[in-house]
Amino acid sequence: MAIFKKNPNEVNYPNGKKPFLSIIKNEGSPEALIWKVPYEDFNQHSKVIVDENQDVLFYKNGVIEEVLSAGEYDLSTGNYPFLSRIRNSISDGVSAYNCKIFYVNKVHKLDNKWGTTSPVQVMDMHLSLTGRPIRTDMMARGSFTLQIVDSKKFFLKYVGANYEQLTPAVVAQEFRAPINQKIRELIGKSVQALDVEIQIVVASMISDVADSVQAGLEPAFDEYGMRLVHFYIEALEILDNEERKKAMAGRAEQARYAELGINYQTERTFDVLETAAGNEGAAGTAMGAGMGLGMGVGMGVPMGNGMYQMTSSNMAPNNGAPAGPAPSAVKCAACGAAVPSGSKFCPGCGAPIQVASFCPACGTKAAPGSAFCSNCGGRLRWYRKLMF
Repeated sequence: MAIFKKNPNEVNYPNGKKPFLSIIKNEGSPEALIWKVPYEDFNQHSKVIVDENQDVLFYKNGVIEEVLSAGEYDLSTGNYPFLSRIRNSISDGVSAYNCKIFYVNKVHKLDNKWGTTSPVQVMDMHLSLTGRPIRTDMMARGSFTLQIVDSKKFFLKYVGANYEQLTPAVVAQEFRAPINQKIRELIGKSVQALDVEIQIVVASMISDVADSVQAGLEPAFDEYGMRLVHFYIEALEILDNEERKKAMAGRAEQARYAELGINYQTERTFDVLETAAGNEGAAGTAMGAGMGLGMGVGMGVPMGNGMYQMTSSNMAPNNGAPAGPAPSAVKCAACGAAVPSGSKFCPGCGAPIQVASFCPACGTKAAPGSAFCSNCGGRLRWYRKLMF
């Protein structure tokens, strides 16, 4: 009876016995990408049934002999009932014509998650008021959809004949490190290429970034016989840093001044003047006097002359001589009388005195009563209230 010794693989057949003809169907998990039929060495003319969205790899003697798509097929295995038992007796029951069946699931798999484990660094070219690039760190996460399109390539380059079952989770885990590295690189390039403020990208252009990243990732999956069907970015988050906080604060302050009709750089000039005027000593007194007379607004020649004159008068020796009358600054337009500096009305006829002012933006002398600068168009009246 030793001549009819069973093939060891026969114990894996249903009921533990190899039938005359096998009817082979996919009985693996619906989630599996690859499922190997647990029994092997099928008899000649056994049938295999392949469903839609599946492929079958008929593996014979170490070679993928056929790739079968949807339908019913008769297998040419070379294993004939009774004769194969006699032939296998000289090999301790092992078949000389080893046959295996692998089912490949070609449906779209949606549960592949990805996420950056370290920040994506990009330069925001539009946030700074000075045009200086602002370093921005971002974190991202999402998912992607895969489909096996070339079953033979996928099996040979990635799976191998020793797998009993392969799930999408295993593929996602093994691809995670190289794919995440590629995603970080592609997100940085995509955001930079959009050439807009990064806050705008996060608010309304995530789909543009996702499309660009998908196009860059497709060759990596194609190498293994897979197609990247969809790539999704669920969240693109900007991380705070001191550089961005300062730039955002400056942007908010500029917007506030714009609502008031005030030039941001001019307001900063006034801050400098007010700080200098608050300092004690002759320089502080001179600066305060210059602001009071409207001579230091533009930080130009009029301010320089005013500071020089006031500082010189404060520092020059008096020698005990009584101070003379203040020199006249203007003449009355109505009667021609000399009017002492700082007077608002003529002492001779009582007519109001119109004092010239200087543009706070460019330093140009403005005609009395002007509301806007004739050189740059800057507003004058708001600053005249400070000067007079």
